[in-house]
Amino acid sequence: MLLQAFRGNLIRRSLPAIASSYTPTLTTTSSSRLIRLENIKKTSLLSSQWFSSTATDDLSAIIERELSEEEENAGMPPTLNDLKSIIEIDWSIVDSPPGSTSSSATVKMYRKAAGPSGAKVVVYFHCQDTLIDETKDHNIMEDEADDQEEEEPAAFRFRVTVERAGRTMVFGCVSDEGEVTIESLVIRDGEYKEDGDYPEVFYQGPEFSELAEDLQETLAIFLQDECGIDGDVASFVSMYSDYKEQTEYINW
Repeated sequence: MLLQAFRGNLIRRSLPAIASSYTPTLTTTSSSRLIRLENIKKTSLLSSQWFSSTATDDLSAIIERELSEEEENAGMPPTLNDLKSIIEIDWSIVDSPPGSTSSSATVKMYRKAAGPSGAKVVVYFHCQDTLIDETKDHNIMEDEADDQEEEEPAAFRFRVTVERAGRTMVFGCVSDEGEVTIESLVIRDGEYKEDGDYPEVFYQGPEFSELAEDLQETLAIFLQDECGIDGDVASFVSMYSDYKEQTEYINW
């Protein structure tokens, strides 16, 4: 019993000394993991704190170069400015500038004159709603094409709502080289929901391309003659979307 008590006291007296003199040894792997964890803790927003001084300098120089190049072409092209003046005769354009509290990448156009039977006609388009044409082969003589030809304007999707008496027609359209193509038509009770597509539980309308040809043509004429969605509007949607995307990118 005395021997056991003596051993217990010896162990208790020795442990603090051992603990105070113990220095943990880190393997290379453990040390690198701790360094990575420490670096992760220091990261928050996109700022110089993310990078070493060398990386920060490189990043800053590249961003300044990119910003300088983009700002050289930041103004509204004269052709678009002239077209905008024409569009504003019949349409009120609502566009929130980048960086403002109400900034939005979606542009709205309200037709000043009432549509058919007093209907309210509104155009909505997002500056990044580009339609990619996968049928075009961009790999054939791509370098020569870049040198010899201007880049072809992209096609953009946009929506036209025609609202009257509590019901809304929503046309899904494409603007391509100044022409309007109808992709879809949905009819809903109430106002148009601007925040996205209608839930799939609702009927989304028939495949427009499968409708009778004379019905497709009549709806296209209705959209142009009665709602004012003509070639100028189509061209404006494409050109202004490209300009809007440029301004949003610079602000980003």
